[in-house]
Amino acid sequence: MNFEVSLRGAGWVGLGLSKNGAMANSDVVFATSATAQNCAVFDGYLSGYVAPQIQSPNELQQVSCVTANGRKTMRFTKPIITRNNQDVSMDGFYMFYPTNPGSINNNGVINIHQGTPLISQLYDFSGC
Repeated sequence: MNFEVSLRGAGWVGLGLSKNGAMANSDVVFATSATAQNCAVFDGYLSGYVAPQIQSPNELQQVSCVTANGRKTMRFTKPIITRNNQDVSMDGFYMFYPTNPGSINNNGVINIHQGTPLISQLYDFSGC
């Protein structure tokens, strides 16, 4: 499944996938950048309302991140079914998107988002 997520402004951009619409126990993908040339995408897991843990193995494919004209855009492909038990499969999930993400601290760790994320309806791509 292909994803593209953009954010105008500074900070990080992210997308969460959850079985119940909550942030705890969710699968997240986020991008950070110190400069326009230094943009990186990470696959993570949220155990609660804390900074994400980087997942291993990372099953994202066709990953890119571009910062241009004040907009950060990340693109990636995620398998519908994965082998990582911390990933959320595409057979019934909610997406959440922080519209006002936080900053990136001096150690490259993302800070908490500044507002309540948007949460989608329930999606199910198991028949695809």
